[in-house]
Amino acid sequence: METLFDSNLKDTNPREVQASRVANWLWLAAVFYAASFAVGFIPVVNFFALLLHFALFFLYPLQLLIWLLMYAFRLDRSNPFNRKTYRDVWLSLGLWMVTNIIQLAILLISRNG
Repeated sequence: METLFDSNLKDTNPREVQASRVANWLWLAAVFYAASFAVGFIPVVNFFALLLHFALFFLYPLQLLIWLLMYAFRLDRSNPFNRKTYRDVWLSLGLWMVTNIIQLAILLISRNG
């Protein structure tokens, strides 16, 4: 099953394909987490949102940092820095930032509303 990013990664390093799959699961978690705030803190949704909190706000930035360090220092010598990986890292970082902005906006609206 091909994921969002790895449709063109047939000849790519398996670690990069795995990182792409992990990013896809984190994107799904980010969307679910943002949606849980929009729903209005339904208890079941809120429970799952709390479980996702650790992944989104601790593991997700850590994964991005590892990617950036790996490609900045070219620790993976067998697979040189390429534009596709660079794009994936910045898309992931961008989605994480957008998710935080959406969450903050919903919280501000709910407190002032």
